[in-house]
Amino acid sequence: MRKKTNPVQNFLKEKKEPARRFIGASVFLSCISGALIIVGAWVLAGIVYDAAFQKVAFPDLWPHITTLIFLYVARGLLNAVADYLAYCGASKVKQSVRSDIVQSIIAKGPMGLPDDKSGSILNAYVDGVEALQGYYMLSLPARITATIIPLAIFFFIFPLDLISGLVLIVTAPLIPVFMIWIGRGAERLSQKQWRRMTFMGGRFLDVIQGLAEIKLFNAGKREGETIRRLTESFRHDTMAVLRVAFLSSLALEFFATVSIAMIAVLIGFRLLWGEIEFRDGF
Repeated sequence: MRKKTNPVQNFLKEKKEPARRFIGASVFLSCISGALIIVGAWVLAGIVYDAAFQKVAFPDLWPHITTLIFLYVARGLLNAVADYLAYCGASKVKQSVRSDIVQSIIAKGPMGLPDDKSGSILNAYVDGVEALQGYYMLSLPARITATIIPLAIFFFIFPLDLISGLVLIVTAPLIPVFMIWIGRGAERLSQKQWRRMTFMGGRFLDVIQGLAEIKLFNAGKREGETIRRLTESFRHDTMAVLRVAFLSSLALEFFATVSIAMIAVLIGFRLLWGEIEFRDGF
């Protein structure tokens, strides 16, 4: 049985080459930042434990507080550099894709391009290429990082508390499952919106090019009403896509909250029963 290939995914994977080093460096720095989250949480737990239960004086806590501040500052710097590298990578991809479009137009020549596709080509060159920014700058690095950092958290939690680790293993997979399920619906709607936006771009460019004929035949009011109707329909469909996107965010937040709540309740009872140290539970 032949495996179905997604042409969009194939295109995105193929065009990733100019940004590979930038995205790799961005992911590496993001993973270090994620590791600092774990270290910072451990240091913070130690500060709270020493202050609340060991009655350690504030001057003795100051080195740990300084370490915590340093960790948060380092995280901020790492995230800023990672975002900048991802931005540079996305810019390289956009530059490469726009260059490919121009080279393709030059290769075909004026006679090889259909007149009714000029608006679609312009829309792809401007808006279509610009839409790649979000994927290569945000989505792709976040997808890789979201695979690595949870594994690091699992490896850190399991030696400290096996029960909490098992709860995470049960609840954490619910997040990507629903992310994929809802994301596919959003993908279909987004592709539909893109086709409609391409059609609208072509239609609007045709109107601009034919202004003299429209004025000659006194069809300006009719064309204006047509554009208004298309724009209103596009606005309604855009809101439908946004509803699905917000539903996706709500579902992810819900399952993340359920996972955290289950662990928090278990840790609370086990602290009450004396089965776990406060520092480990924190």
